[in-house]
Amino acid sequence: MGIPFHIDATGIFKEEIKNRFRSYVMIEGHNELCYVQSSSRLDNYVKLKNKIVVLKKTNSSSKMKFSILAKPFHKDYILLCPMIANQIIYSELHRKIFSFLGLRNNALLEKEIDGYKSDIYLPASDDIIEIKALISDDKNGNIFPTVYSERTYEQLTYFKSRLEIGKKCSFILVSCNPYYDEIILNKETKFYVLFKECINLGMKVIAVSLTCKNNVISVKRKISIKI
Repeated sequence: MGIPFHIDATGIFKEEIKNRFRSYVMIEGHNELCYVQSSSRLDNYVKLKNKIVVLKKTNSSSKMKFSILAKPFHKDYILLCPMIANQIIYSELHRKIFSFLGLRNNALLEKEIDGYKSDIYLPASDDIIEIKALISDDKNGNIFPTVYSERTYEQLTYFKSRLEIGKKCSFILVSCNPYYDEIILNKETKFYVLFKECINLGMKVIAVSLTCKNNVISVKRKISIKI
């Protein structure tokens, strides 16, 4: 199923500014302030300065006309709004690629469970799913995490406590680059140690790549994880 991929404008990415979620894009000769759907700076992951980006219109309540959608890359696109990864995976849960999760027909998006806001919750199996998107245009940039995230560490700490009492947790890594066939976990991080502990306790893990074709953003395929 996926979610719609509709291009409303094209521009040249100029710079990210200090304010979160804001970047300048040159559209038809004018610098336009555009919304960035990413919780961290895009320049941590991908080279965008003076590169073509495609845009979509924001809703009428926004002061900005456009948000940054993707960067053209070979015959596809690299998605630049990782905050919508949850919606994409949620819309694709019916596919066979996610059958390892069991019953998914009553899945809930961004449901709070015991004070924890899950990306997706599966009531039938009491399974909390965490989704992390990876953005990169570098052929050697498929390493996760690229930058340390205290929030991710805290999430895994919660997962560990949940797994220790026999409950279920799942972790989905999403490559916004459609051409990656593997994600490599960064072993030089606290994240890696905790991630391994969660796997040993039964956490289910999968990695997938996305594609932006035929006016839809969807899961392209399952890719491997080098642990």
